[in-house]
Amino acid sequence: MVPTFSTYISHRYTISIYMVGIISNYRVFTQP
Repeated sequence: MVPTFSTYISHRYTISIYMVGIISNYRVFTQP
């Protein structure tokens, strides 16, 4: 279960970074 848990945390971290990137791009497009 440890490898699965580690993968889960890594996956969540990747999604967080991805979401931050989307929000940043959205703000850039909204406020040039």
